[in-house]
Amino acid sequence: MTHLLRFTLLGWMLWTASPALAAASWGKFQKDRCTDSGRRQHSAQLMNVPSNTSWESACQATGATVSGYTFLRPTRCVNKGTAGMWGEFEVVDTTCTPVTECSFPFPRAPSPSPATPAP
Repeated sequence: MTHLLRFTLLGWMLWTASPALAAASWGKFQKDRCTDSGRRQHSAQLMNVPSNTSWESACQATGATVSGYTFLRPTRCVNKGTAGMWGEFEVVDTTCTPVTECSFPFPRAPSPSPATPAP
């Protein structure tokens, strides 16, 4: 009877834990570029997507902690085809500067052609 109870309890624990074991997860995060918003982009490939789940829905439902910031979902999900689904997370980074339309000088007007002396 004790063995039956142990196996029943073990089976119940595995059955209730199976969704967590089958959940998608992020691969190794890489530190990417500064974004226009002045934040640092970090990205990772989505791994272990269950066979009955789309990459897109798994990406949107998979949170992460990146550089001390906790996200419920990525800032963006990018389907890279054969390279898989990637999540991009933007985190505050004081070394990044926001880009605004005022950050760039206005285009210069073409310089006038040199005047030709009158004959």
